Amino acid sequence: MAELFARSILPQTISQAHGGWFQLVESKGDLNPNESTVLSKYAAWLRTVETTSLNKCYKMVVLRVLIDHGRLFEPIELGRFSGLCRRFMLEHPVLQRDLTEGNHEIDHRNASEEQWASWWRRWPIDRWLDIQNRERWFELQNDLFRLTVDCPVDLRPTFEAMTEELVEWRLAAYSKSHRLIPQVDAEVSFEAKVSHASGRAILFLPEVTKVPERPVGLIDVRLPDGNHWEFKFVKVACNVASPPGAKENQLSSLLRGWYGQNAGLPGTDYRVVFTRTAGQWSIRPLSTVVETPTALSIPELLSLPNEPMILPSVARRARYTTHVPVYDVVAKAGDWGPDGVPSEIGWMKVQRHKLSKGMFAARVVGESMEPKIPSGSWCLFRPCPAGTRQNRLLLVQLNSFVDPVDGGRYTVKKYRSEIEQIEDSWQHKSITLAPLNPKFEPIHIGAEDADDMRVIGEFVCIIEA
Repeated sequence: MAELFARSILPQTISQAHGGWFQLVESKGDLNPNESTVLSKYAAWLRTVETTSLNKCYKMVVLRVLIDHGRLFEPIELGRFSGLCRRFMLEHPVLQRDLTEGNHEIDHRNASEEQWASWWRRWPIDRWLDIQNRERWFELQNDLFRLTVDCPVDLRPTFEAMTEELVEWRLAAYSKSHRLIPQVDAEVSFEAKVSHASGRAILFLPEVTKVPERPVGLIDVRLPDGNHWEFKFVKVACNVASPPGAKENQLSSLLRGWYGQNAGLPGTDYRVVFTRTAGQWSIRPLSTVVETPTALSIPELLSLPNEPMILPSVARRARYTTHVPVYDVVAKAGDWGPDGVPSEIGWMKVQRHKLSKGMFAARVVGESMEPKIPSGSWCLFRPCPAGTRQNRLLLVQLNSFVDPVDGGRYTVKKYRSEIEQIEDSWQHKSITLAPLNPKFEPIHIGAEDADDMRVIGEFVCIIEA
């Protein structure tokens, strides 16, 4: 929906005769069975998200932050939630203008947490607590803010995805209609991060809601040497580019021509800039890399200063004796991390620790496991031994809220569980993934999601350089 809007197609206009966006999609036969069920059961909610009035972006920010933090169906303490919304808006390159421009009751950057939470409560929170389309969609009890929609667990991923699609479009449309973004002929510029997929260098793009004017689809782009290529922009990435008429994808070759063979590999932070001037898009590297000798390029550039070195390969005798494989997954010591099935990206040396098959290294990001695991640490994990997992520090994957084909989400926490006896067997009653840092909240997993949780490994130690 947001992508159609980015192409100057107005979803609200083309769907008006059908009563809503998803009603139009259903009329074309493009909803899957779960989407059709959500539409039939929760049409009033979807209609509310699609049509609720926006004098400011605040109401959509409430939904955006709930979705981003996995709390659309879970109650969240209002003070903490207000802080998350504040941070989201002040860090957003476009929507922050709703807080920083014009006259305001409070100084949004410098107000105390209590002052800002009180202000946020009087504006979008109170609006969401009001009745809309004959329903009260949210409630606030004991300072806990929660959605009142009773949605079965198996439909929640679809409900959330459909809600998110509407929210993305509403924020993009709001930004454009309130002139928070440059006009069509004005210069537009954004950065894209060089990453990798299946051994090829690709580009990760900012969301359309953050840069509503970024292109979508097949776009003519001018290179620094003056040649024109066709780049294919999709929702979150650009992974195809080539000269007009070329049959092979040449994006990876282009990026590696600028940044060397390590373009996009873990431990690097290469970026490009797309700019539109007078209707023409262009691309340039933010900087260029002088290629180091082949013997040094991959090992040296895969590791940052004072960090363990990642080698592309090691001798067979070194595997699980002095080195362990490194998995391409950033485990979040906080909320859930990036989606995806981890793949081996190299090997890392581990000193002063006996190794065995099944061990591996992964980076942990976030402050919730401090001081034991500082953010950014490379950590050694082993397969979780048989027996109780109680109070072990585990790397876990939960698939309930993502596509199980593409992998789940990863986090490192202290594992605690309650079990109950059912006839001749037992099952999990609840699982708690607890942080070590008292500033962070635990993650609670109900019995209905317990079977979808997979323990990837047990934390052993931090790997030193």
